[in-house]
Formats: sequence, structure tokens, C-alpha cells
Amino acid sequence: MPDPPSYVSLTVASSSSLLVRFDEPLNHNGAVVTKYKVEWSCFEDFMPLAGESIVENMRQLEYEIEGLAKGNRYYVRVAAWNMKGYSPYSSAKPSYAVPSSWRDVDGNAMSRTEGKNKLMDELFSQVKHLRPPDASELKENTGGDSPQQRKRKSIKNLFTSAPKFYKTLK
Repeated sequence: MPDPPSYVSLTVASSSSLLVRFDEPLNHNGAVVTKYKVEWSCFEDFMPLAGESIVENMRQLEYEIEGLAKGNRYYVRVAAWNMKGYSPYSSAKPSYAVPSSWRDVDGNAMSRTEGKNKLMDELFSQVKHLRPPDASELKENTGGDSPQQRKRKSIKNLFTSAPKFYKTLK
């Protein structure tokens, strides 16, 4: 039988999946490894199993475990197989992972850019009112919320000079 996979890593892929990556065994013991068995469980002793899968693609030594319950702890292990049988299991590092998403941290699904345009408009109007009367005129973005106009709204708009010095980047 082959040695167990030499390194098994476990990372969170989404709020319902984990990604397992593994390396070939250091010693094949005379026969080529032709597949790997990935097992996962909510319990450290793997009793009962939550699922298992066979990986036969030797070019991509990874497997995404999908359809997991968000918030549950999942332990993962991998065994190599050749014509002599399965190797002992190699546990993942870290030993477990919890499917989650960065949106779960605050408890809301609000986009990181939501409210950005409103804040930029407020900042723009504050800068406009605090400028001295003899300063060059600021060009204000008006006309809607098309994707192109939203793209143009940025902090650099506050620092553009008079129109004759304004260069359009292409």
C-alpha cells in the first residue's frame, strides 16, 4: 500500500463548501497511486461520515466539498489508493473548517460598495462649500447613476483643477 498523502490542506471556499488540497505520498511502495478517497464528518472520530468522494484526476489534486451546512464544523481526511489498496488516512491541516462567508460576520449581506456614491456626494458638497471664492470651479458629476457615471465618481474628482488643465485619461 502507498504512504498517506504527504500534505492535506483545508480552506473555506464559500458559505456552503470547503476546498481540500493534497500532495502525492512520499513513497508509492512500488505501485502508482491512481486515485484518492476524501472523507468528511462533523465528528473528529469520523463516526458517522457526512460524506466521501473518490478523486481520480491525478493532474489536479484537490476536491471541493459542496452542499455543506453553514456554521457546522467539518473534519476532513484523505487516503491514497494503488493496486495494493488504500493507504492510512492523512488528516487535513487545519483539522477542521467551518463553511462561512465574509458577509456572515456582520450578519448582513450588504455590499462593500453600497452607500459609497452617497458618501462621495456628501464629501464633494462639503469640499465645494469650504473652498475659497477665488478658487477654480469644481466640475460636478450630474445626470444619474449609470455604470459609467458611477465609475467616474471617486476621490480624485475632488482634486481636479480648472477645465483647461483637466486631462482626460484614455
